[in-house]
Amino acid sequence: MSSDEMMGLEKTLFLSANARVMITSNIWLHAGLVNGAIGTVRHIIFRPGTQPPTMPLVIVIEMDAGYRGPSLPNKIK
Repeated sequence: MSSDEMMGLEKTLFLSANARVMITSNIWLHAGLVNGAIGTVRHIIFRPGTQPPTMPLVIVIEMDAGYRGPSLPNKIK
């Protein structure tokens, strides 16, 4: 899909642990996942035996103040 069809998201996105990220559209208003909300990438988890450029299984983002949605009971270390 084009960047326009994906709401500005580029085909290739480079991320690393501790990267700051911003939500650019209202995803879940009740939980605080709104346009302009900021968070930090804490973990990028791949399926066992895989690595980039394979898509990750999970990207764990710690949101800054204002997030009211579900969370992990204990921080992943």
